[in-house]
Amino acid sequence: MMKCTMVARILVILCCALFIVAGCAPKAPQEMPPMRVPPSPPTPIPAAIPPPTEVTDEVAQLFQAAEDAYKEGAYDRALDLYDRVIEQSTRGNAISLARMRRGEIFFSREEQDRAIEEWSFLKEDDMDKESFQRIRLLTARTYFDRGNQESAGIILAEMENRGIPRSLRGDAVLLKADIAFADGLYRDSLSGYLEILDKAPEYDYDGAIRKLVVSLIDIYFDRSDLEDLAGRYKKGFPAGYILARLGEYYCRDGNYDSSERVLKDFISRFPGHEQTGMAENLLIRITKRYEADPHTLGCIMPLTGKFGPYGTKALDAVVLATEIFNSTSASPVTLYIEDSGSNAETAREAVRKLALDRKAMGIIGPLGSITAQAAAEEAQRLGVPIMTLTQRPGIADVGDFVFRNFLTADMQIRTVVAYAMHNLGYGAFAILYPEDAYGTEMMKLFWNEALTGGGEIHAVESYKPGSTDFGSQIKALFGLDREKASGRSDITSPVFPFEALFIPGDPATVLMIAPQLAFYNVTDLQLFGVRGWDNDLLSVEDSQYVEGLIFVDGFFANSYLPHVRQFVNRFFTTYGRMPTDLEALSYDSARIMVDALLDRNVEIREDLRDHLRMTVEYPGVTGLISFSSSGDADKILTVLMIANGEVIQIE
Repeated sequence: MMKCTMVARILVILCCALFIVAGCAPKAPQEMPPMRVPPSPPTPIPAAIPPPTEVTDEVAQLFQAAEDAYKEGAYDRALDLYDRVIEQSTRGNAISLARMRRGEIFFSREEQDRAIEEWSFLKEDDMDKESFQRIRLLTARTYFDRGNQESAGIILAEMENRGIPRSLRGDAVLLKADIAFADGLYRDSLSGYLEILDKAPEYDYDGAIRKLVVSLIDIYFDRSDLEDLAGRYKKGFPAGYILARLGEYYCRDGNYDSSERVLKDFISRFPGHEQTGMAENLLIRITKRYEADPHTLGCIMPLTGKFGPYGTKALDAVVLATEIFNSTSASPVTLYIEDSGSNAETAREAVRKLALDRKAMGIIGPLGSITAQAAAEEAQRLGVPIMTLTQRPGIADVGDFVFRNFLTADMQIRTVVAYAMHNLGYGAFAILYPEDAYGTEMMKLFWNEALTGGGEIHAVESYKPGSTDFGSQIKALFGLDREKASGRSDITSPVFPFEALFIPGDPATVLMIAPQLAFYNVTDLQLFGVRGWDNDLLSVEDSQYVEGLIFVDGFFANSYLPHVRQFVNRFFTTYGRMPTDLEALSYDSARIMVDALLDRNVEIREDLRDHLRMTVEYPGVTGLISFSSSGDADKILTVLMIANGEVIQIE
């Protein structure tokens, strides 16, 4: 074996990462072979060779001087001396020996073309068998590393016919295994690598060959191969890896009984194996697969009682999203429906029934705050993902299986402020808000968001809910009382230090405020509002004063976005009415769940939970939907404007 020779130092080992199994989901096919990683640059160590024969004393002296320079690492001087040996030799084997050495020097300098050219002049009869075979093997390895495994194989076959010296057998077996690997003969390759590990373990530099064996088992053998290998290799390395991989294959194929049997056998026969953790986790996943049907979805809605009409509308959207009644779609999803009414315990029982009896992977609903809270707590206890449709804040804090999809106040404010500052370039604002919980919350959110974005709030005024006269607030906002006190009478064009006014009131109130702003000649001002506007409101008198008002909403039925238009058309065709925000939210929630269930990597409830948490900018009909770390939906909403007496989408 040549572990201390130049040949051993320049060997290239096929390396590949250890396989890591994460569940039963199929892996992406690997088309490319593992990367080849060369070791550190080789330093030639001279092999002992006899001096040249049948040469003059002068040639003998030149050759010895060249050998001394070679051993000292003075390669330029050695090359020159070997060249002089070649020029002055007329007989004997000095030429072959000199060219062999010159080739080794060029090879050490990674000048393989020049090395092979030198070696092409070698005559087998001029050299001892081991030296000649060493150079032939090195030539074959070079061809292989350059992708010419055919030439490498031809040379290796010739060497085998002549008989490979014992010192070179490890190198030859390794090259033969590499060639088999490159040719797709993975079983032959595996046998070769295992032979190296058994008879020449010195070649397993840093465990590279062991890693390659594991890579072969992980990537290149199918289930039938592994079944055969499991019968052939029952003890030691790599029997444990084969058995663990076979257990995973059975799981992928849906043969859970066989997978469970093989994995338990593996754990019993190979205690402490590095794949034990994987096997144990996979057994847990197999057990959990029996707890839920991967294509079953549950839905809890208030179908009776005072909230029954809302629950029925929401359920229509859920049914549409699952496509269970679509004759043109072969949906594998099964939908089970439970009535929550308005009772917390009824909602809890509905969760238990769907999770335990129906084996639902996930649940949508309920709507009401009380029932949603109870359902969320029970779903978290049972470990089943639930997507609630409630305005109740903090419900997702119940646990990591609880999600909420709802249009919240902070979503609206973030979108309004972002559009005002980034798209329109506004930085100075005033706020006129109603003195109720909603108005106060919106005022605070807007103020904080504007300041966070680098904006300024120059004036803030409030009004009592139900007010019809806003004159005092308008005068205070625009300093009209101060102008009058100073003796000014020219209030036809008040000057104010802000560019936009945010009014988080209901549309009916804003329709009263707007004309009063005009009465005080406040006209050159951008108004921003909140959701709730529709074209019916704009048919009333004085609606022209809200022309240009900008607001946001999660769902806009007249959107120019194709997927929103498609939803509206399908919903209207199916139910004969236009969808509202409630139906749109319910539809998005169901679609997100259904798409997750159709993901082949979602096999157990924990997978569904993780899939939902990793959702980023899902193209819903209520905006681009992501889920925060808390489980709350975070949306990029639609920006709308009142233009020419109609609501239009501007972003």
